[in-house]
Amino acid sequence: MGKPLWAVLVNDFLGKLEPTGRGGFEGLVADLCEASTGQRFRLSGSGSQEGQDSRSESGYGNRIKVEAKHYAKSALNLRELTAEIVQATAPGSGVDLWVLAASCAVTDQHAVALEEIANRQHIEILFLDLGNDGLPRMAVLMATFPQRVEDWIRRHEVPFQFSDLLTALNELSTEQTFASARDQLQDKLRSTLLGYDDARERSKRQFLQAMRDQGNALAFFNQRVAVRSGEVHRIRRVSIHDQLTSWWTDASLGQKRAAVIGEEGTGKTWAAMDWVVDR
Repeated sequence: MGKPLWAVLVNDFLGKLEPTGRGGFEGLVADLCEASTGQRFRLSGSGSQEGQDSRSESGYGNRIKVEAKHYAKSALNLRELTAEIVQATAPGSGVDLWVLAASCAVTDQHAVALEEIANRQHIEILFLDLGNDGLPRMAVLMATFPQRVEDWIRRHEVPFQFSDLLTALNELSTEQTFASARDQLQDKLRSTLLGYDDARERSKRQFLQAMRDQGNALAFFNQRVAVRSGEVHRIRRVSIHDQLTSWWTDASLGQKRAAVIGEEGTGKTWAAMDWVVDR
């Protein structure tokens, strides 16, 4: 079964673009990222680009770097991409999301390798490609902002009949999975919680590490409360533990605040820490 007509037209349009510049593929990607995020994106100049072709301006939004790869015939080069994402996400680079936009498909092998690097660097990654499974994300983003695409074509005098492309984008928007694909893209690009899951996981690991060593616990909390230390024999305060669990799971409470009250030296801190560690 061949590609649907809308896919052929979108691929034809992208294939005729210049790779670089505001009027080329990287310019279109930057323009669509602006439309999606409401942030301003600046294209990088020639020379050393530090793993990016464009980036969002500093401000109140997420710090986003975009690498645009426009290929007519060849496939993506993993070694080249690896060097670029490492450079773009180096310590002190100030990035929350690295976007790889490509006019071809990003293979699963390439995606896994790049995702592993992004995880180690504690940043998010997004592939805007022509996809292997599901709707092609680059085309979905274009169909989300067809007026923006038309304005971009006219502004840069791109030699392509927009009416044909608009027909293709309209057909794409009627696909059964279009709405979910569009919403996933928008959620990723606009998210106010980029990096939250990673930060939470690192905080958890650091906390549990402190709870296994009295020296670390003393450094972090100014108390020797390492309840998982090998030198500690825990005796659970079952009543306090159960009451804290009931408090935490009670959805009717709204904002949650709790206090463990008792005489000095009765183990309030240990009882609270023991419950936190178990969660």
